[in-house]
Amino acid sequence: MKNIIKIIVIFSVVLFVGCQNPTNSGESDPGHTSPDSGRDPLGLDGYADYTPIDSEWDGEYPEIPAEQVNNTMFQMFYWNSYPGLWSEVAGAGEHLAEIGITSMWLPPAAKAMGGTYDVGYAVYDFWDLGEFDQKGTTATRYGTRSELQEAIADLKALGIDSYYDVVFNHRMGGDNQEQVPTAEGDTVSAWTDFTLQGRNAHYTQDSWGDLYHDFDWDWRVFNGVDYYNDTQHNNPVLFEGKLPPNTFHADWYLMGTDVDYWYRPDGGDGDFVIRDEMQAWGRWIVEEIGFAGFRMDAIAHVPSDFTKEWVDALQYATSDDLFFVAEAWVGDVGAYLDDVDSAHLRAFDFSLRGEFVELSSGTKDMSNWGTPLIHTDARSQAVTFVDNHDTSRQGNPYNSPQVENYKNQAYAYILMREHGVPTVFARDWDEFGMAPELARMITARRYFAYGAGHEGGGDDQVYVYTREGLSGIPGTGAVMLISGRDTGDVWSGEINSYQPDTTFVDYTGNVSGEVTTDSSGVGEFRVNLTESTGWSIWVPQL
Repeated sequence: MKNIIKIIVIFSVVLFVGCQNPTNSGESDPGHTSPDSGRDPLGLDGYADYTPIDSEWDGEYPEIPAEQVNNTMFQMFYWNSYPGLWSEVAGAGEHLAEIGITSMWLPPAAKAMGGTYDVGYAVYDFWDLGEFDQKGTTATRYGTRSELQEAIADLKALGIDSYYDVVFNHRMGGDNQEQVPTAEGDTVSAWTDFTLQGRNAHYTQDSWGDLYHDFDWDWRVFNGVDYYNDTQHNNPVLFEGKLPPNTFHADWYLMGTDVDYWYRPDGGDGDFVIRDEMQAWGRWIVEEIGFAGFRMDAIAHVPSDFTKEWVDALQYATSDDLFFVAEAWVGDVGAYLDDVDSAHLRAFDFSLRGEFVELSSGTKDMSNWGTPLIHTDARSQAVTFVDNHDTSRQGNPYNSPQVENYKNQAYAYILMREHGVPTVFARDWDEFGMAPELARMITARRYFAYGAGHEGGGDDQVYVYTREGLSGIPGTGAVMLISGRDTGDVWSGEINSYQPDTTFVDYTGNVSGEVTTDSSGVGEFRVNLTESTGWSIWVPQL
């Protein structure tokens, strides 16, 4: 009966476990366009439909040196999407690379508690990427290790870097129960004994030298657990000799077992064995598997000193410029970055998404965008996004406020900026049918969004952002306008393009005609005051 109860809990958690535990409120599913019931939910065959060269554009594309091409990231999954992804992702990547995608955030690749039913966040064995028969399967939801490595290599050949979604916050799916002493002096029965075939095969003395330590993943490597005595509990129990983790986020947020990253088997005088194993694992992911960076799940619930050491150690071990982005779902992302204090770490700009929620209302003051990370001195560390697999999930389990309207305007905002790495979300592309608009904006970023950026020239209805273009590369630069109203009118205003005597056209096709600037670079640029077509990206026509 205990095993039956455990199975029920496993699949309940697999269906729900995500990345954070926000307290925002909201109701409906997002999306500028309603899902097409006839659309293939995998959607990968549809990625071939949108290329940068089409009949609506008569101009020439600037020649951008490869080392200067903007980084644009694509989140290549959403909740419960794309089983078997590894064998098909390169096909999608071929067309995404053509329009300007340069990096891809892939779903968690390690063996998870629910086997092929698990989207990956209930992580079990970090070292099993679909190679060992565990949790009822050799492959993960997305495929085998060999398929994964082949996909990464194919994407790299296309010019797309792959980023690993690492879940440090918890482990799930222990193989055996242990009687664990607690900090309160009693004993609980917990699934804290992990067998981990992948770890046993790949984490060895011969492979890792001083980073290898001979120890077991049992209750002693954890701080506590939220499932014990065959019952799910709202509050975790703390194990004997442990303290609640010292993390930036004040709440001890836990699903499963909480890893003690500063565990030393010999007490105060021994090695930090978990820290060293995780550094070995990170190097394995980069050096052997081929990933070029990491998205770090729920990382504000992990000790910041561990995060700093891990990020810096991995970057120090390679001459490549690795990409690290923190999912820190906190009120002040900049304060989190200060707490970690690593020059190599970026963070998702959750405050900016809050501005997009306000934009969705149709009443936002377009001249006031608050102080998200992208508007601070840490702007170069910002990774911007409109939605992801947590904020836009069927049923909205986290009660996250939704970006339901003006979503194309939000994407134009992040894709045309000088600073930050913008993220395009697969559900918006696929299920919500935004691919035609997104493809065009991604291409505009790929070819035109260069040079210094300037705000100004708009008002409470329209936001304006101008890129000067690159010296010596004709045709670069842009004037972006997005409207936050739906009156049906056309807004126009005198805007400095920073390009004198230049003819511009709206690359989106939303506004027809041309604008020719004067000798000072000023022109009368227009945008529709509508939700459905209220974004324009005016670019020089060669």
